[in-house]
Amino acid sequence: MHIKQVLIEGFKSYKDQTLTEEFDPRINVVAIRFVLNDAFINMRGDERLQLLHEGAGHRVSSAWVEVVFDNSDGRFPMDRNEIRLRRTISAKKDEYTLDKKHINKSEVSSLLESAGFSKSNPYYIVQQGKITAMAAMTDAQRMELLKEIGGTRVYEERRRESERIMSEAGSRGSQIKGMLSEIEDKLRELDTERSELLEFQELDRRRRCLRYTLYDKELAKAMADLEKLERDAARLRETAGSAAEDGGRAEAELKELERQLRALEAEAGVAEGQAKDLKARRSELTASVSRAEVEIEELAGRVDRTDKKARSAARELEELRVQVAAEQGRLEKLREAAASAESAHAVLAERLAGAQSRQDMLYRKQGATRTYGSREERDAALQKRVAATEELLSSKRAARERQRTELQQHNEMLMELSQAIGDMEGDVRTQEARTLELDRQYAEAYAARNQLLEARRGVERDDANAEKAEQAAEEKATAARQALQKCMPKDVRQGVLGLDALRTRFGVDMRGVHGTVIEHITANETFYVAIDTIAGNHLFDVLVDTDEVASRLIRELGRHRLGRATFVPLNRVGGDGRDPEPPTQFGTDVIPLLRKIQFEPQFRPAMKDLFGQCLLCKDKDVATERPAGRRRC
Repeated sequence: MHIKQVLIEGFKSYKDQTLTEEFDPRINVVAIRFVLNDAFINMRGDERLQLLHEGAGHRVSSAWVEVVFDNSDGRFPMDRNEIRLRRTISAKKDEYTLDKKHINKSEVSSLLESAGFSKSNPYYIVQQGKITAMAAMTDAQRMELLKEIGGTRVYEERRRESERIMSEAGSRGSQIKGMLSEIEDKLRELDTERSELLEFQELDRRRRCLRYTLYDKELAKAMADLEKLERDAARLRETAGSAAEDGGRAEAELKELERQLRALEAEAGVAEGQAKDLKARRSELTASVSRAEVEIEELAGRVDRTDKKARSAARELEELRVQVAAEQGRLEKLREAAASAESAHAVLAERLAGAQSRQDMLYRKQGATRTYGSREERDAALQKRVAATEELLSSKRAARERQRTELQQHNEMLMELSQAIGDMEGDVRTQEARTLELDRQYAEAYAARNQLLEARRGVERDDANAEKAEQAAEEKATAARQALQKCMPKDVRQGVLGLDALRTRFGVDMRGVHGTVIEHITANETFYVAIDTIAGNHLFDVLVDTDEVASRLIRELGRHRLGRATFVPLNRVGGDGRDPEPPTQFGTDVIPLLRKIQFEPQFRPAMKDLFGQCLLCKDKDVATERPAGRRRC
């Protein structure tokens, strides 16, 4: 294998495509290293731009170097005698092609490594200065260099890696052998267990057969014992009179307690209803009192505001009266001044007229020639005197006009003040009337408030009495309920209390549940003994609408561990719906017990199932004659 040709374009100083053969001295070895050496594999964009041609003229945008190998000796693992490896670079591109097919960098490294150009042997291209360094090496260094050049170090590393892998594979094989031995031991154990299981299954089948045989024998024996017990029971019924009487008394006490309990519950219900009514009435009265108090406060505020307005109007009226009195005083003074001015004016006018007349007389007597030098002086002096007199007269007239104007203005102001005083007196009278009306409304509201407060206190007393009565009724009901629970068996009491717990503590839906049988029947005290004898603990069975309700409640009781209870689904009892007819041969000495018990119609199927086959007999002799139809007496 050798390099036949190197083609370069746009790389370094080679702008145009250049073809070199047989290693032309002009060839740039850097171009070969650019394609083959690992030092140029990972290059950044700026480093690739430095390898592009930068001469005169148009700048190249990409460059490529192609090395043509002679593969006639098959050094490259390819079925071709000539291999072309090209590398093309640009600012954003760096790619390899092998015989005009794109390959990645890892494939180029693998191809070169298969031909002996290993990454661990950097001496397949000897750079400048390496020969001098090799000549100065010691023998040991040259030996290491020869190993590195010959590629023996790579093979030694691979041999060591292969030995390590082989040792790991050996240890894994030993582990697998151990696991296989353990699996074989487990398989032997499983085979042994399988044989034991088959033997156990056979023995279990035989055991079940034997158990079924024993159960069948025990069932036959139990049936015989049952017949015997029935015969014994028939004999014992004749001697059960005293016990029945004791049970009758206990049942009578129980029924009395139940009656008292129902009465107390009814009283508690009535008291609760009354308490609710009283609470509602109390809330209504409280609201009414609150509204009345608000209205009273509003009325009081309005009265206060009216009083304030009235006092303010009175103060303004008093001020106006004072102002009117002052203005009237000033008016009187002005009137007096005007009258004195008019009288003084009249006196002055008279005096002026007298003076003029006397002057004229003197002038006539003395003559004008004695006083004045000429007529012109006399006329001028007289004109001056006339002008002075007219000026004095005009000033007097102007003063009189001003006094008349001021008098008219004071009269108008006095009229306005009089009108304002009349208006304010009307407002004061209106405010006084409103104040009286508000005082009356306030008195009525205060009286209504007192009535409401008294009514509220009465309602509070009634509430307190109702709460006491309700508390007493609840205490009596609790005592009666406790007495009733004492009469129940423990497991029955636990189941009934469990149902109450499901409703109160766990919030279980109790629709379709009607309570126990004893809560829904009433009868004369005479028949308490008979009812207790016939029903027994079934008096505490729980009535439900359907068997689905019963199943759900049984699951809830079991889930919360609240005991057990016996349920009577109304959709599963009652038979054909017809009441059994009593025997006619005894007349009125024998009657059905069901006719003496009162209950709601919806519970008839359960009551018929419980008491339908029972008869009330007049005495023991009639009862021992065993009426037809396997009925109990």
